[in-house]
Amino acid sequence: MLSSRLWPLFYILLLAAVCSCSATAPTATPAPAYDEATGAHRSRPLAAASRSSTEATATATASAHDLPPRAPATPTAIATATSPPSATPTSTPMATASATRGATWHTVAPGESLWGIADQYGLTLQSVLRENDLDATHVLVVSETLRIPPAVGANIAPPRATRDYGYEIIGFSANSHPIEVFSFGDGNDDVVFVGGIHGGYEWNTVLLAYEIIDYFNGNRGVIPPGVTVHVIPVANPDGLRVVVGTSGRFTRNMVGAAPRASRFNGNGVDLNRNWSCNWSAVARWGGTTVNPGPEPFSEPETRALRGFFLRLQPRAVIFWHSQATLVAPGRCGGPSAALAETYAAASGYPHRPFTEYELNGTASDWLDGQGIPSIAVELATHTYTEYWSNLYGVLAVLEGE
Repeated sequence: MLSSRLWPLFYILLLAAVCSCSATAPTATPAPAYDEATGAHRSRPLAAASRSSTEATATATASAHDLPPRAPATPTAIATATSPPSATPTSTPMATASATRGATWHTVAPGESLWGIADQYGLTLQSVLRENDLDATHVLVVSETLRIPPAVGANIAPPRATRDYGYEIIGFSANSHPIEVFSFGDGNDDVVFVGGIHGGYEWNTVLLAYEIIDYFNGNRGVIPPGVTVHVIPVANPDGLRVVVGTSGRFTRNMVGAAPRASRFNGNGVDLNRNWSCNWSAVARWGGTTVNPGPEPFSEPETRALRGFFLRLQPRAVIFWHSQATLVAPGRCGGPSAALAETYAAASGYPHRPFTEYELNGTASDWLDGQGIPSIAVELATHTYTEYWSNLYGVLAVLEGE
């Protein structure tokens, strides 16, 4: 046994040993941080000292908004989609942050539109606008980069397979808005109806075209066997946008004033004076002159329509206009007279040539010269679609009566 004099020394040695063990015990290694942007663990923070100060600043700025740094524009003629740069997530993201995670980048190519880009990714236009803090009037610039939100929830556009019609974009306007075609039937006997070649100035012809689309969407059985109906509701989406605020479907209460400029495309060209039959550098609209373009088919809209008609070789093409209350056949030495008689007899509009003033470079004249029967149907007003009269005319053309 230890003597009573050695106990204090023993306690001092024991306490020193305990302190020495605590000081040399291994330190536990913390778990790697979780990176929400990549879905993986990382062994060190993104803002590591080894990165340049410029890179650290860019990441810190993006982190504050939970958005990836905007990619630099790189000139390209092809639209591309790439993964966004990494960004450090924050605990208090902005309202758009949830839509940004999983976003991709799209570089704008020539001829693209906001609507067309959204459609490429199966998204609604609204989701792309919201992601980029844009409105529908934004004009795209080639090589501009857009954030494409993830295809989740309300971002997803309704699948076209659920719509009971064929659909195609045949081209884009001067201001990059799509020119759409809605098709019904599956035959090789094609008939085409076109509205809005004079844009918002003749907005009622666009509304009529959408009414005809709705009719065929609900009455497929009235289309004769072997016939396919194609409706181009807006041949001049730029001009329509001036009056109704959109280049697509609209309602009557969206219609505003229809100034002279709404008749023309984004280049200020009258698209129904830009075709090659009897084209003239001096063109008229009533008592005034209009711009027919520097040469026939100078405009993207007329080139898109020409390509569609030549590819399809339709039995008939009907253009709706307003207002002159008549059915006028194309006049370029072709076969359009009988088509005009058929539509006029069924609709009740008078059948006669347009003689109010000289016309040059019109679409129906060019088609007539190509051997494709074509007519211009002039409604009686600028405000009504005269639906029943035109529906009777449409059905008579399909039946070939």
